[in-house]
Amino acid sequence: MPGARSDPTLSRTRRVALGAIALAAAVALVAVLILTSTSTPARRVAHGLLPRTASAHTPTVRTDPPKPDRPSTTTTPTAPPASPPSPPPAGLLQPADVPAPDVILPIQLIGRIQIPKIGLDTDLRDQITQQSIDLGPSHWPGTAPPGGFGNAVIAGHRNSHSAPFHDVGNLVPGDAITLVAADGRPFHYVVTELFVVTPDAVWITEQTPGHTLTLFTCHPLGSSAQRLVVRATLV
Repeated sequence: MPGARSDPTLSRTRRVALGAIALAAAVALVAVLILTSTSTPARRVAHGLLPRTASAHTPTVRTDPPKPDRPSTTTTPTAPPASPPSPPPAGLLQPADVPAPDVILPIQLIGRIQIPKIGLDTDLRDQITQQSIDLGPSHWPGTAPPGGFGNAVIAGHRNSHSAPFHDVGNLVPGDAITLVAADGRPFHYVVTELFVVTPDAVWITEQTPGHTLTLFTCHPLGSSAQRLVVRATLV
């Protein structure tokens, strides 16, 4: 009995149909890829828009913080910038680099700092070494002198030694701070703001046109994890 023979016309029709299905599927896949790439644009990362502090917001500074026992922690000067700072505008000084913790440099008295609201009236030294800060409030060399043009920067302990800046968190805008120069001339400042930064926020020493004062100390009370900054302006 002769075997059954396949119909060549039918086989050709099936091949054409399968090819058409495959082509349609490929076209659909390409369309999906095109729609996906055009409907979801690539996300761009913004540069240079980070806040000046490490936090996304500025913590609120209490005007009447509690006064716990004063543990023996220290105020460490903020670290110098990783790259050389840009030259200051004409007429402004250049803040000195922070020396290594074991460096001992000559310390001289340049006047006094007085903050009536917190009962502070003490000597002011001109040095940013740990040794100087341990003795009392210390002026950052290369920043504006008392009453001078620019930004006068002063560091002081809040938690140890004589803790002269223990109560600076009580200050509010409008409070008075007086720097007395070595020749006895008083320069009166008024507080404008308080805020908290990380220890590496060296930008607080930047020199800008005007007559401003920046005090900084450890924060919070009993810790040196952050820095409390008090800004004031000459009146």
